[in-house]
Amino acid sequence: MSLVLKQTVLSGIAGALTWPLAVLKLGQLIDTPWAVGLERAKRAGKLLADILVAQAHGKRPASLVGYSLGALTIFTCMQELYKRSAFGIVETVVLLGLPVNSESKSAWTACCNCASRRVIVGYSTNDWVLAFLFRTHAFCSRLAGMTGVNAEAMFKDQPLVRRKLSCLDLSETVAQHSDYLDRLDDIMLEITQLI
Repeated sequence: MSLVLKQTVLSGIAGALTWPLAVLKLGQLIDTPWAVGLERAKRAGKLLADILVAQAHGKRPASLVGYSLGALTIFTCMQELYKRSAFGIVETVVLLGLPVNSESKSAWTACCNCASRRVIVGYSTNDWVLAFLFRTHAFCSRLAGMTGVNAEAMFKDQPLVRRKLSCLDLSETVAQHSDYLDRLDDIMLEITQLI
């Protein structure tokens, strides 16, 4: 009799766990390509820094625009340029839906110091895809692609960095992550008002 009871209790528990386990399994299937994408974006950022330092684009300053993993590539490139003291190569940086911690003062300082003119962070509080994808890869309270960067608070002691860094809330324009690409013309019109 107790064997039947145990099977009944365990089958109830197993049934209750089936749905949450399926969601976790789906998350794991998505996490692996996302983790690969994050690493490749960082490697691409270092390669982009090599290309910019070599001045393959000529001697004029470059403006870089990217969204999602492309924005991460640019952000990593700016960190790499800072490490190499390669200033003046990049004029303006536009980072849309950026999957990095918005509270890393040293990373944002490096990015702003390498851009000779502006760093613009476009974000959307509606970007649940970015929140879902990034949830397991970093333990940060604020994600730049969802909250922007609080330059006023973070850079009280660095007025030059504070002036270079602007955030643009695109929540009315960007309802989902793919809207950065689909609505890029509208977004760039909003950004030109900041430059």
